[in-house]
Amino acid sequence: MKNMLKPMGAVLLLIALLLTGCNNGGEDAESDFADSSAGSTVEQLQNGTETETPSDFNDPNANKDSNTVQTPDSDPSDSEKKLTIVSNKASEYVLIRPRSISSTMQQTILDFTDDLKKKTGVDLSNSMYADSVNGKKKEILIGAVQGRSESAEVLQSLSYSGYAVRVVGEKIIVSAYSDNLLEEALNKLLVAIQKEENGDFTISASYALTAEASGASVPLPLYNTVSGILEGVYYCGNENYEVSFKETNQSEYERYLNALESKGFTEYTTNAIGSNLFATYVSDEGDGTAVYTMFYPNSATCKIVYGARNYLPGTEEMPAPTGSAIKTTPSITQFGVEVMYKINSAPGMNYVIQLADGRFILIDGGPADGSVQLMKKEPNGTWVEDGEPKESQDAKNLYDFLCDRNPNGGKPVIAAWIITHAHGDHIGLATSFLSTYKNDVTLEMVAYNFPDFDSISIANESATTMGSLARRFEAVVKNYHRTAKTFIFHTGQKLYFPGCNIEFFYTHEDFFPNTIPWGNHTSAAFRITLNDTTFMVLGDCEVSLNQQMAETYGSVLKSDIMQIVHHGANGAYLELYQLIDPEICLWPCSTWAFETNPQQLGTQSGYGFNAWIRDNTVKQRTHYLGDVTTTIPC
Repeated sequence: MKNMLKPMGAVLLLIALLLTGCNNGGEDAESDFADSSAGSTVEQLQNGTETETPSDFNDPNANKDSNTVQTPDSDPSDSEKKLTIVSNKASEYVLIRPRSISSTMQQTILDFTDDLKKKTGVDLSNSMYADSVNGKKKEILIGAVQGRSESAEVLQSLSYSGYAVRVVGEKIIVSAYSDNLLEEALNKLLVAIQKEENGDFTISASYALTAEASGASVPLPLYNTVSGILEGVYYCGNENYEVSFKETNQSEYERYLNALESKGFTEYTTNAIGSNLFATYVSDEGDGTAVYTMFYPNSATCKIVYGARNYLPGTEEMPAPTGSAIKTTPSITQFGVEVMYKINSAPGMNYVIQLADGRFILIDGGPADGSVQLMKKEPNGTWVEDGEPKESQDAKNLYDFLCDRNPNGGKPVIAAWIITHAHGDHIGLATSFLSTYKNDVTLEMVAYNFPDFDSISIANESATTMGSLARRFEAVVKNYHRTAKTFIFHTGQKLYFPGCNIEFFYTHEDFFPNTIPWGNHTSAAFRITLNDTTFMVLGDCEVSLNQQMAETYGSVLKSDIMQIVHHGANGAYLELYQLIDPEICLWPCSTWAFETNPQQLGTQSGYGFNAWIRDNTVKQRTHYLGDVTTTIPC
């Protein structure tokens, strides 16, 4: 079976019915799956069984001193009993799955049946039923199968990043909250099925495996909600999982923070952006676990991201330098990128923030150097090609710029390089620059939040290509800048520098459970405050993301400077622009495109947001173009 991580699909809509495991704060909470004795049944399932715990997983229910836990009255012979899966080259079992499943889960099950056929010679792909009873056949229940109390009970005993394979009577239960963990569980089931001397294939009648996904050292407490709906569990990369609830409220959210503390988690930091609440909690148990919570009252949504604790930045605001510690005037520069193609595609963007102590913060960078056709404007106002295409030198130009602006002498120090998303015209230059000038600059931190490109599906482009670009960047940092910290940011977090802070407003985790249409939907958005100047960076966020931010944050979005979304092409949302209402607009596109392209001009149908932002009768704004280096002192 392919060892791929897959995001949760439509099957999790069924799990909304499983809120008995989450709903124990409401007296009227009911479950379509389990009766009032479910708790004791789960306890019975967890005792008197052999619990298999791989070295890279943590089983929250297992005895720490032994992999075998037996109740005093258990029959030792139970461990020797076996269930026959295949006898005389015929299966005694059928597969039962939920009625509605995601395409990834469908493929996962088909992969399992293919592997099972290779192992046993029996093909179960044509014996897969959706919640149906098939005569006297025994059942392998995969996922949240409606009408099977055993399936519900096992699921309710798991954490959000846990999975289980258990034999209950003559049924085999394969359970997890997410598609990728169901795949892990099916892999374990495949291994547990053994061939006997007579050629039959069996599994131990007492087989019970409960495991926790790699990265989640401490199981997460379940979210206690009366009427909330679990939207799903999403593997969001970097050994982190996301749990998303809708139709919840602030009281339930705050109760959950208390539950975290009762489980031994410690508050690391909290933040509020308008009425939206954010918190980070940590646990020192095991290898360390971090939990990032987000509550959005406008949409009555709570999102919980948790897993391996990556680097966490400091939590205290850092005052601006004073006296001799001031090395230069803080500034925001839109760095002129040569690779601004004549045809308006993938023009890149590059921003350089200089702190008063002389260090730099870089944002994206643009494409890796390549052939470019420059344009020039004739005296009569027409645009023509400026000579033959030439090889750009953006990496060298950027290095020279940093050296020229470095007041400290020696190597320029990059305090942070932030990547909005892994498209080539945003990450390409950063990768090539950090490779070419690995010995000539000091890199202190990289910051990004890429999804797991091996597991997500992007409908209209290649997730594999984006994943390759992301891994190449990560490899360059790891190999050539080994002392640099890697900050995987989440919405609501803040990053502090002397006289500067960066607050994150959006990541791909906010888009779940929606299906990702384009790579731009994985873009991050954040605001930089440098002294008293605010600069909103929107990357390539698409219209649905921008609409979501407008509805979530409202007037809090007001900023002095705004990066025009997606190079001034498609993706912007008028209300978002109106809420930000900047005095200065930074356009990551060429002057040629700004003056001639109907999209940037706002004359093309559907681009009224550009017409509005450029309308001097609405407001006199200053516009700077991405092929010219412009520095704004702060």
